Amino acid sequence: MKVRDQPLCASLVLAMLLAWHTKLCWARHKCSCNCLTEVVSPSDQPHDVWSKINPEVVQTLGCAQITFIASGDSHVCLQQIKEFSKINDSNVELLVLDGPKEIFTLKYYPNRWQKRELCSESNSLTFQLKKLNVKLDFNPELLSFHFDVVHIESPRRKLFLEDSFCDETYRLYNSTIDIRSKFTNVQELNRKVCGINLVKDSGNPKNMCLFYTLVQQNESIHWDVYISTVKYSFDPQHHVFSFNASSPKTGAWCSGVSFIMIIFESVQHTGNLFTISAYDFNGTTDEFLEFLYSKRAGPISTTSSSVGGGVKAHITYIPIVVVAAVVLFILVLVLILTISVRSVCNTVTKKTACSSTSGYEQKHRINKADIVVIRNQNHYEQKIYFTVYRHYSQ
Repeated sequence: MKVRDQPLCASLVLAMLLAWHTKLCWARHKCSCNCLTEVVSPSDQPHDVWSKINPEVVQTLGCAQITFIASGDSHVCLQQIKEFSKINDSNVELLVLDGPKEIFTLKYYPNRWQKRELCSESNSLTFQLKKLNVKLDFNPELLSFHFDVVHIESPRRKLFLEDSFCDETYRLYNSTIDIRSKFTNVQELNRKVCGINLVKDSGNPKNMCLFYTLVQQNESIHWDVYISTVKYSFDPQHHVFSFNASSPKTGAWCSGVSFIMIIFESVQHTGNLFTISAYDFNGTTDEFLEFLYSKRAGPISTTSSSVGGGVKAHITYIPIVVVAAVVLFILVLVLILTISVRSVCNTVTKKTACSSTSGYEQKHRINKADIVVIRNQNHYEQKIYFTVYRHYSQ
C-alpha cells in the first residue's frame, strides 16, 4: 500500500466502525433508539456523557444512545471523578457496554457504580438510557450523572487518594496518570493505608516511570509512600522506591516492571501533600527526565541518590550559587541607584535642595527596576520592584 493511501484507508476503517455501531444500536435490546457516535482523541477535553443524551428523545422513543470510539484504534476510559452517579426515577436505567459486552447497569437508587475509572478492552464505550415502561414518563431532574469519557492516552486522567479510589487497578497504555493526595470535597481518606494499583500490558516494552512533586514538606506530620511490587507489602525487599515528608522536593524513577502498587500510609488527615505522575515510557530515567524537561519547558537539575532498595532516584534542587548571585546582583543594583539619586540631588539648585525646609514635599518617581528570579524547581517567577523618589521642597 502506498503511503499516501494510508490516511484514506484509516478513514474508511473509521467509517465502517461508525456504520457498525449504528447498525448495532438498532439491533441491541430491541428498542428504536436515537443513536449517536463520537470519536475521542487524546487531546480532547473530557466528554460529558449526560450532555450528549437528549431526555426528550428518551421520553418520545423510549431510549437514546451515545457511543464513544477511540481514535487510532485504541481505548477509551470512563471516569467518575466527582460524586457518584445516581438515578432517583424508578422508570429509567442506564446501560453501559464495552463494545458488545455489557459492563454494568445503573438502576434506581441506592444502586450505583462505585468505581472511579474503567478503560475499555475494545475501542469503544456505549451508554444507553432507556425507559422501563415506555408508556410512562420520567423526570430528568431526578437523574444525576457524573460520567466523563477520555482517551486512554489523555493527559487528563486523574486519581485521588480517597477511599473510593483505593484498591482499584488503573491501566497505562501510552498514558499519563496524575495521582494526587489532595482529597476532593466529596470524600476524605478515612483509613490509614491506601493502595492504588498501576499496570501495563504484558506485551508493552516500555518502562513504568514515576515523577513525584512534594507540595508540603513537613517532618512533624508522619506520612510515607511506598512503591511496591507486591500488594500492601511493607517489606523493604519489595519496595523499589519510597519517599516521605522529609524527602527532597522532587524525584523520578523508572523500571521495567509491569505492576506496582502505590501505598500511602498516614497517621492523620494530612491534606495536599504531593502529586505523582505515572507514565509508561520508552527510555531510561535520564531520558525520562529529558522528556519532562521538554514538556515543562524548564530545566530540571538533578543529582543521584540511593532510595528504596538501591534504586537510583533523581532529585531536583535549587543551586545555592544561583541564589547567591541573585542577592549580589540586588546589592549592586541598590548601590547604583543610590549613587544615581545623589547625582540628581547635586544638580538641583540650592533653592530646591534635596532636604525639605518647609514641610511640603512633592514626590516624583525617577527610576524603577525589575528583577526576575526564576526558580528551577517549580518554575515560579518572582518580581522585586525598587522605586526611588526625588524630593522637592518649597
